Amino acid sequence: MLVFFMKKESQTSNFLKYQGKSLIKNNPLKKFLISLFFRKIYQEIKKTNPKKMIDLGCGEGFLEKYLKSKNLNIEITAVDINQEALKYAKKNNPGVKFLAGDILNFKSQESFDLAVMLEVLEHLPTHQKALKTAKGLSKKILVSVPWEPYFSWLYLLAGLNLKRRGKHPEHRQFFHPQTLKTLLKKYFRKVETKSNWPWLIAISQN
Repeated sequence: MLVFFMKKESQTSNFLKYQGKSLIKNNPLKKFLISLFFRKIYQEIKKTNPKKMIDLGCGEGFLEKYLKSKNLNIEITAVDINQEALKYAKKNNPGVKFLAGDILNFKSQESFDLAVMLEVLEHLPTHQKALKTAKGLSKKILVSVPWEPYFSWLYLLAGLNLKRRGKHPEHRQFFHPQTLKTLLKKYFRKVETKSNWPWLIAISQN
């Protein structure tokens, strides 16, 4: 849920996806798919049963808010480069440790049972530094990315990004199951990819 652009407080594409008054804000299908996505992420985190978790590229803290609603007993640290997004996240998630930092070179003396990167990799021009950051913080990582071409097709159906054939203007990388698994295999010994249409989820560990 990495954030790059901020014209006014919290009006990022990530914020608009969940809370904004965009064209597809009140689309029942979008709401349904996002609810399924968060439920799946919650289930995967619960199976891992981490005591300490770090969320790299947390954006406005929507994951943290969802996990809080489930009363999971996890010590969460969340990191993002965007100060305005962090202000929103802190306001809505008391008790969570939010840090300003660039996940391409973020370091911590702490270690974590699980590192999470949701909808981050597709925004990056290269993946190496972010994945090395995650690997240095935890032996297990949970990643999600849009599943192409299906994700772009949904935008086309909504009449958005037509000149780009549905591709989101902030996405710089595009994944299907094999490309995601191949990428993660470069850094982790065991990689399991799962579908949660129109997203892909991967659990990787050493």
